[in-house]
Amino acid sequence: MVATGLLGILTRFVILAGWSVNSLWILGTIPAVDLMFQGWGWLAVGLAPGRD
Repeated sequence: MVATGLLGILTRFVILAGWSVNSLWILGTIPAVDLMFQGWGWLAVGLAPGRD
């Protein structure tokens, strides 16, 4: 999870530094996709069979 956070922060800085204003929508898309994958991961953990 730390690697995901660092990669997200690095990506945001790269986008802000070099991309045009018309491409700023990706700043919302990247975290949204990241949150979806994290949610699916937690859902998989929650639905996994537990130890008895």
